Amino acid sequence: MTAMFDAIGLSLTKLQSKLNKLENATAVVTIISDGMENASHIYTLDHGNQPECAANRFCTTY
Repeated sequence: MTAMFDAIGLSLTKLQSKLNKLENATAVVTIISDGMENASHIYTLDHGNQPECAANRFCTTY
C-alpha cells in the first residue's frame, strides 16, 4: 500500500516549517512517481493544499 499523498503533504508541511525559520531560503521539490496511490488518509489529490510558490518559498513539480 502506498500513502503517496500523505507522504508528500507531510513532507511539504515540515519543509515549510523549516523554511519559515530561515531568512533567505527557498526550495524546489520535484516528485517523480509511477502515480500509484491507494492508502492516504490525510491528503488527497484534490485536497487543496497546493501552496502558492511565492507565498511559501517553495514550488513543487510533478
